[in-house]
Formats: sequence, structure tokens, C-alpha cells
Amino acid sequence: MAEDIKISKLNSGDKLYHYTSAEGLMGISNGEIWITEKSFLNDSTEFRIANEVFCDIIDEKIENEQERTKIKEAVMKEAKSFDSSSDMQKTDLHDGYYVLSFCLEKDSMLMWSQYSDFIGYCMEFDYDKLIDSLKQYTIKWEGKVIYNLKEQKECLEKQYKNLFLTIWKIVPILIHGKI
Repeated sequence: MAEDIKISKLNSGDKLYHYTSAEGLMGISNGEIWITEKSFLNDSTEFRIANEVFCDIIDEKIENEQERTKIKEAVMKEAKSFDSSSDMQKTDLHDGYYVLSFCLEKDSMLMWSQYSDFIGYCMEFDYDKLIDSLKQYTIKWEGKVIYNLKEQKECLEKQYKNLFLTIWKIVPILIHGKI
């Protein structure tokens, strides 16, 4: 299901920016870049937003309260399977979802303050070369972050239209306890 999400991509030739400290610059210059397990992101809600938007869509599309509740429970159960923070006792370092973030702005005050303490560096990366250098890794999602709620809903509605149709067909079975 996750592989089906169509997120707006960057274009060939686009530039990405990474704000970092002097130590980060040295590491990246030596071929090392750190990724962050999603549970340790600065904004712990980032991975929950899709669930909330999806539940909003369910509220808008499904009138029957019993159906809405069953579907939301199924959505949250599925979402929990993506929640690596719920099982922090895992021993495999490859468990979980990791994030590598870049910025589209070359000179962002917010990024300077957050990631370089105003005395760091802003590194420019060529999008094509960056993606090519990461081909040896499994990349589930790659694209622009959608901050606008309306656009988030449109993205999820488009991608899950078939899922909604399937859910609407099986909900009566779920509600009557036959599955």
C-alpha cells in the first residue's frame, strides 16, 4: 500500500539543500551522511499526520457511524504496524523507517537556526546525483513534503479511491461479524 502513494517529485536538475554543522559538513564531505529513525525526528507527529488526514476523509465519505468506527480501527491497526517506536526492544538496526531530509530553500532562516545554530553550512546537492547515489538502498517514499491540508487530502483520496471501494464492499461483512 505505501508504495502506491504518489508524492510530488522533484525534477531533473533541481537542487536540494542540507543545513548542517561543521562536523556534519566534514562527515558528508568524507562520504558519510546520517539518517534518522522516524521516532527520533524533531517533529514526532510527522508520521501520524497521514493517519489523521485519512481518518478525516473517512469521516467525510462514510455516513454510517458503525462503518466509520470499524474502518478507522482497521486503519489505526495497520498504521501501528509502521510504528517502530512501539517496539524499541528490536535488535536489528535495520528495523524501522529512516528519514533523510533536505530543503528546497537555499537560504532559510528556520533551517539555519534548527540545524546549524546559525554558524553552520548549507550544502547544495544535485537531485539526480543524490538519487543515483542512493540506489543501493530501499527507498519507500521520495518526494516533496505536502504541508497543505487540502493537498494532503487530495493526494490520499486519489491513491486510496480503490481502497475505499474495497472497504465499502467489506464493511457490511465486518459489521455483521462474518470476517
